[in-house]
Amino acid sequence: MTTRLICIAGAESTGKSWLAARLAQHYGAALVNEYARAYCAQHGNNLNAQQMRHVGEVQDMYVLGALREARHHVARFVIADTDALVTAVWADMAGLADGWFDQVTGADLYLITDNDLPWIDDGVRIQRDATARDNFRARLIGEVTARGLNWLPVGGQGDARLAHALVQISAAFP
Repeated sequence: MTTRLICIAGAESTGKSWLAARLAQHYGAALVNEYARAYCAQHGNNLNAQQMRHVGEVQDMYVLGALREARHHVARFVIADTDALVTAVWADMAGLADGWFDQVTGADLYLITDNDLPWIDDGVRIQRDATARDNFRARLIGEVTARGLNWLPVGGQGDARLAHALVQISAAFP
């Protein structure tokens, strides 16, 4: 059995962490949490290029470690609440592109969340307006597509969002 990496990605405040946790629970899969959230809570959101790369490298290390462990246990999925490719988009949008991000291989499937949930200020998020969130989502889709990676949209609220994600995963990995 091949272990597949599914990355939940999208703009801020679109239910990624909630969805990632429920998918991991549903499949009995390893969950890789978002490192950037904890890092930014401690260091602030105004990251320099070195910090942005650090966030990407640590997230990638967590994802690769979870994949190794899951493959050892012959697990079907690893669910990542973001990955280094998503960090690459953040870095690029901030004018902090780094060649290191070019080597990131990406997930087997990106579930890119729709911007259909209200934005909630949690002290770490910065995409206050819908235009910023839409711009980020479009740039993310562009990056995933440019790298030839698979992605599917996920929308809806609460259990409907989870059900939509499960349908999309079933379609991608029958």
